[in-house]
Amino acid sequence: MGPVTEPPEYQHAIDQCDVQNKAALELFRARRAQWVSWLNHDEHVVAPAISTLVWNDVSFRVLAHAAELEPKGNLANPLIAEALIGGHFATQTLAIRRLVDKRKDVISLSRLLADIGDNVDLFTRENFAPPDIEDMVPEGRKDRGQSGNRHSRCTCRESCERLNSIIR
Repeated sequence: MGPVTEPPEYQHAIDQCDVQNKAALELFRARRAQWVSWLNHDEHVVAPAISTLVWNDVSFRVLAHAAELEPKGNLANPLIAEALIGGHFATQTLAIRRLVDKRKDVISLSRLLADIGDNVDLFTRENFAPPDIEDMVPEGRKDRGQSGNRHSRCTCRESCERLNSIIR
């Protein structure tokens, strides 16, 4: 899993954005910054924990396959095999336990997803979509009750194209 990027430096301050609910936009930006921090920059980061979990599993499977290929090799030694298997399951169990911890005083994948779920109302098109997304809407869809481009000051074409390809 690659690193999660920093929250963007927004091109426009909230008071410069042409949005209906500036308070919701401010809250969305604050929550998003916190979620990204929980993923990558907090003391107990989530993304590296997932990456480590996967890497440890892949490493164990490679060693297990090597042991299968050479039944008389060092990995076939019962003491080594027991240590590898016991260590693998212990570390994986602990990693999964940390990721699914639901306590409010712990940063975990469960808490991150629960917090996003609690704030799902902040994921409006106005808060989440790039500001000039309406410029990217195909002509046939522009007549669906949308009145012009309310975000004409902003530009982020590449993000808009990606988002628009998802919307189609």
